[in-house]
Amino acid sequence: MATQAGTPSRFSNYIFKKLMETSKTQKEIAEAVGFKNQNMITMLKQGHVKLALDRVPAMAKALDLDPLDLFKIALTQFYDEQAVRMLTEIIEAGNSPAEKKILRIIRDASGENTPTLTPEREKALAELFK
Repeated sequence: MATQAGTPSRFSNYIFKKLMETSKTQKEIAEAVGFKNQNMITMLKQGHVKLALDRVPAMAKALDLDPLDLFKIALTQFYDEQAVRMLTEIIEAGNSPAEKKILRIIRDASGENTPTLTPEREKALAELFK
C-alpha cells in the first residue's frame, strides 16, 4: 500500500537523491515543474505531498531524468508494489516476452531501481547478447 503523507517513501527518497545530484536550485526546479512555491520541492522530498502524475514529465525534464522511469517510481506514491508491477507491465506491453523477461531480471537484480547504464555495463550487455 502507498505510504502516508509525511512518511519517507521510495519516491521521496528517490527525489531527495536526485535533488542532491543536480546543480539546479529548488527554486529553479519548482518553476520548471510549475509550482508557485519552492517549498513544494521540500515537501515532496520529505514525503509530505505527492507529485501529481501529470507533473512527472516536467519534473523529469527539470531533473534530467527519463520520464518513464520517474513515472513508474511516482506510481508508488499511489499504489502498492503489486499494482505498480501490473501497471508497468501494461505500459511495457509493446515489448516481446523475451524482452519483458530480461527487463524483469534486471529490475529484480537492481532492487526495482532503474540501474545506471554505464559504458562498462553497456559493453557487457552488448557482449552478452552477441
